[in-house]
Amino acid sequence: MLPFQESSRRELRSYPVVWAVIKVGAHTETELEDRKLGIEDAKNVTFAAMDEGIVPGGGATYIHLLEQVSSIKNSMEDENEKIGADIVAKK
Repeated sequence: MLPFQESSRRELRSYPVVWAVIKVGAHTETELEDRKLGIEDAKNVTFAAMDEGIVPGGGATYIHLLEQVSSIKNSMEDENEKIGADIVAKK
């Protein structure tokens, strides 16, 4: 192992986050650039979702909140919001 490889490994171990390496290959330079841009877009979307607090889809939030609808409803002051909470609880 070369000295710079060892120092790079030590530096990576000091970070408290998880790192990933994505290797991208293609037959042509144009295809390679297109794939790199797609991966960069996916990475940016993932980080934006993490920053904004986006939750998983497919009804996961609905399932997790079903048990708490009644307590949330009791804290609401607007009658229309309470009706909405009843509708959510019945589905």
